[in-house]
Amino acid sequence: MAREFEKAVELLSLHFNVDEAEAKKLVEYAFTKAENAGADVCLDDENSLNYHHEIKLPYPGCFTPTNLETDTKPPIGLIPKHIISEQRLRDIDSAIERYMEVKRSIPIEWIEERNELIKHLNDRRG
Repeated sequence: MAREFEKAVELLSLHFNVDEAEAKKLVEYAFTKAENAGADVCLDDENSLNYHHEIKLPYPGCFTPTNLETDTKPPIGLIPKHIISEQRLRDIDSAIERYMEVKRSIPIEWIEERNELIKHLNDRRG
């Protein structure tokens, strides 16, 4: 199995421009996954990491950190719009406070945006 491990690391490093440390982590992940499934690991003639028992991770396209993460959890989605609006409102309030501390006039755009955000957040709350 040591030959398969080294060959898999080499393939990732050379063909996909992955540094050796990252390649080793990815291969260790794949080998651990195979062992947990009770599968043997080998490299087939197509340079694919192949687990017996119909489990296969081909190098092109599938054997990437992004796809490996999706095996256990969904990808990160978007931050909800109301959270972004609440953060933006806090940012505007902080900027207004900083301007008031040094006796500068507040840009009207900030006041208008602040009022729009407050209306939007209040409408959302019902």
